[in-house]
Amino acid sequence: MPNNNLSVREIQKSDIELITRYWLDADTAFLQAMGVDTSKMPGEKQWMQMLSEQINTSIEEKNRIASSGS
Repeated sequence: MPNNNLSVREIQKSDIELITRYWLDADTAFLQAMGVDTSKMPGEKQWMQMLSEQINTSIEEKNRIASSGS
């Protein structure tokens, strides 16, 4: 039987590179199929800065959530 649990946690430093690479290395057609306007995507430095800011923001003030199904 599959495990249908979902866990949610605050973003961690170790997530920054993975999340940044996910978006920057994704195929353009894949991103566009999700509705992403690729001309408005931030660059690597901006991604890393935005994600780093999330680490330093209290949980009550966060505006993004990273989740993983396991």
